[in-house]
This record gives sequence, C-alpha cells and structure tokens, in this order.
Amino acid sequence: MVLIAKRLPEATWDILEISDYFDDRSETAGCRFRQSLEKTIQMLCKNPEFGEVLRYDKSKTIRYRTMIDFSNYVIFYCVERDSLVVVRVLHGSRNYVSLF
Repeated sequence: MVLIAKRLPEATWDILEISDYFDDRSETAGCRFRQSLEKTIQMLCKNPEFGEVLRYDKSKTIRYRTMIDFSNYVIFYCVERDSLVVVRVLHGSRNYVSLF
C-alpha cells in the first residue's frame, strides 16, 4: 500500500525556509532541493519503515530519514492510517531533541 503524503504547517514553513536559502544561492540548487524532497517523500510513502524511530519521541511514532542527495537535511514523519505525515524538515546539525 502506498501512503498519501501530508505536511504539517511547521514542515511547510521549514521547507519554504530551506528552499529560500538555496534559491538565494542558486535557482538550480533550490530546484534540486525541492526535487530531492519530493523524491524522498515518495520513497517514504512506499516504504515508511525505511526511517528510524526517533528515540527522543515519547510516543515512539515519529520516524526520521535523511534526504536523498541532500543528506544534511532530515525529514521527520509519522504514519497515520493511510497517510505519511511530514512533521518537520530540518538541517541535521540542529538540536531537534527539544522540538519533539
């Protein structure tokens, strides 16, 4: 079963912020980032177990996976019924423990 991708508002803001960062440096880089994001999300929709369980999440429902071709960026997500819900998209160097 292939899941349908959804994004929380926080994830949408993360994506816009990161896209703007890359667009300011190079329109090509921004486009590559967005393509990589969609490619990674589609892969996770087909295989949500590819991500690791976030050990800091008390509910143990949030998983994470680095992006394809942009391995410094991490997609945090959970599975709800027939949906893959993107919770956040963050640079791997961020202290994300306090966010969850």
